[in-house]
Amino acid sequence: MNKSNSKKTLEVSSFRVTGVRTLDSGSVSFDMKLNGINIYGCFVVESAEYGDFISFPQRKGKDGKYYPIVRAKLDKEDTAAILQEVERILNE
Repeated sequence: MNKSNSKKTLEVSSFRVTGVRTLDSGSVSFDMKLNGINIYGCFVVESAEYGDFISFPQRKGKDGKYYPIVRAKLDKEDTAAILQEVERILNE
């Protein structure tokens, strides 16, 4: 059996951004409903090297490392649309 390490991009049929908030650290946290599934505790990560992206919720393990509790690979267009909605809500 051949195992492929390539990750499939999630096909986004719908999303709704809620609970957008700026934290004391200056980072932006938000919740969203993605394809009918509620995901709480997403973050906007600003990166000069990779461009802005969405960080899905993580938990800190006993070893001090962070591990994702939700994983989804979004294409650039869906990521841009979600981040644009987060920004729109922040600016209201």
